[in-house]
Amino acid sequence: MRVVRANASMVGLDEIKQILFHRGPMLLLDSVQIHNGRAYGRYKVGNQYCQNHEPLPGLPLMRGVDITEAGFQLLGVLISKADGLEGLDRKMFVARESGASKFARPVRVGDDLVLETDSCINMAEASGVWKLTSSRIIAMVGPTRVAAIDFLVIAAVDRPV
Repeated sequence: MRVVRANASMVGLDEIKQILFHRGPMLLLDSVQIHNGRAYGRYKVGNQYCQNHEPLPGLPLMRGVDITEAGFQLLGVLISKADGLEGLDRKMFVARESGASKFARPVRVGDDLVLETDSCINMAEASGVWKLTSSRIIAMVGPTRVAAIDFLVIAAVDRPV
């Protein structure tokens, strides 16, 4: 296993769109800031994103699975900013697994969601498939923890011919 660290930087929405294929309501990051060994992904929760998810009438909420997806997107940006990933530029990256997720409170329309994790990525290779693993990801709205994800794994596999 090898550990790589993402370089300190500020990644705006235009650059995120160059890194990730997600568009419209599927893009769950407005910006990413990497500094002092930590990464912070920010997203302003829009009304369009919570449509058709109202556990109580008139109270649209962000789905918990979408917080996990935002974490995968943050890990994708970190991978793009990491040193020591030679040879992975010809690979295709796919979400592989997530650790236990705990949700403490709902995320509502208008909330400023902040995901925080280490900027280190653990890498392991077996049979030509690379596993890139995040550390624990904490989701916050203001000073309140809304969710925690133990880890996320993205697999880097050969592109189909």
